[in-house]
Amino acid sequence: MTATYEQLASRTNNPLAKRLLSIIIEKQTNLCVSVDVTSPEELVSIIQKVGKHVCMIKVFPSVKLFTYDRRMSILYRHFQTP
Repeated sequence: MTATYEQLASRTNNPLAKRLLSIIIEKQTNLCVSVDVTSPEELVSIIQKVGKHVCMIKVFPSVKLFTYDRRMSILYRHFQTP
């Protein structure tokens, strides 16, 4: 018998696993996208297009990190759970 995402979330004590499972449950998707770009603008553009359809985004180290600003809030809103 296979456990549901809800059952897995209730069994784990790992906060990161709980968060990911809650996103999967809320968005009803387990799709992950891997983004290999070099600029924050490209990253934001891609996330705005796919963010509502995926549960996780993997960013390669080639992306230059940038400080929290309006662009970061755009990214985070796709992965907020109540």
